[in-house]
Amino acid sequence: MKRYYAMRLSGTILLAHLALCAAFLLLLIAASGSTSAFTFRSPYGLVLGLLFIGLPAFAFGWGLRSAKDPFDKKLCWNAAMVLYVLNAAAFLLAPEFGTGNVIAMWWGMPMAPALAGLNAFAAPQSALYLFGGALLAAVEPLCLTLGLLSGKRTENEIKNNTGAPAEAAEHTDDKEKNPHA
Repeated sequence: MKRYYAMRLSGTILLAHLALCAAFLLLLIAASGSTSAFTFRSPYGLVLGLLFIGLPAFAFGWGLRSAKDPFDKKLCWNAAMVLYVLNAAAFLLAPEFGTGNVIAMWWGMPMAPALAGLNAFAAPQSALYLFGGALLAAVEPLCLTLGLLSGKRTENEIKNNTGAPAEAAEHTDDKEKNPHA
């Protein structure tokens, strides 16, 4: 049964990542005819790039979660680590959009605005740029996992959590009154 949860979670994560890639393509298409002086190569561009990654990832995770059959927390965090490794590898293989491995460039497409904003602080291929890119690679998995795990708790968790402290208090009272029981 856990295999099906892993398959469903990996499909959900892949769908959310593809939606982020599509959002980036829509951003490129929308900005193609623009005469605005705004550029992502600024501190504001870095903040907007982070918001571009984080907010939709959280929204996709929150929207794609199942209320009836929620994912296990450990499974979600393990999947987030796998997604982080994929994002970090894509960043290291194609540190700037348009350079490096083509597959890595397309996988790392949602990070392109934030990486352009990172260029305002650090030169490409510098240690600060590589460290910042590794941190940027963690934004999508973190926000997606928080979105998948947020929301109302299931009824079973509520029943288990409300009954446990009272039972624990009763057991401690019994031991205090009857230490040899």
